[in-house]
Amino acid sequence: MGTFWWRPLEDDLRRIASEVEREDLVIELKGAVANDEVLNFYRNHEISVFINVSTSEGVPVSIMEAISFDIPVVATSVGGTPEIVGGSCIVAS
Repeated sequence: MGTFWWRPLEDDLRRIASEVEREDLVIELKGAVANDEVLNFYRNHEISVFINVSTSEGVPVSIMEAISFDIPVVATSVGGTPEIVGGSCIVAS
C-alpha cells in the first residue's frame, strides 16, 4: 500500500505505521510524490484504500483519480467530496 500525505502528519503516520505488526500487510509511506508520478504509481501498484482526511476541499482531484483506478475511498465530508463519491465510497464527518 502506498501513502501520500500532508507534511505535518508525517511523524504521526510513521509512528502509527511502525506499530502495525501484521505479516500480511505492507505499509509503504511514500511522502511527497510529483503530480505526474501519481497516476503511474496507481497503475503499477496494488492500492488497498485511498484515505483523504482534508478539513477543506473544493473539488478533490485526488479522490477522482483514485476512483478512476477503482481504488476504494474513505474521505471526510468537506467541499465537493460528497457529490464526487456518491454512494460508492465511505464519507466520514
